[in-house]
Amino acid sequence: MVADARRRTVIAYDGSGPREFGAGEVFSHDALPGFALALDALFAGVFRG
Repeated sequence: MVADARRRTVIAYDGSGPREFGAGEVFSHDALPGFALALDALFAGVFRG
């Protein structure tokens, strides 16, 4: 998983390839059952500059 604060995205990599999550989306993955993270909450307060 790679988080890019500037672009406010998270890219998850697995055997099926990369999947990008962005603003307004919730990151979840089969490898992390029960885990969900709203990207807006993750990047809240991160300076954009």
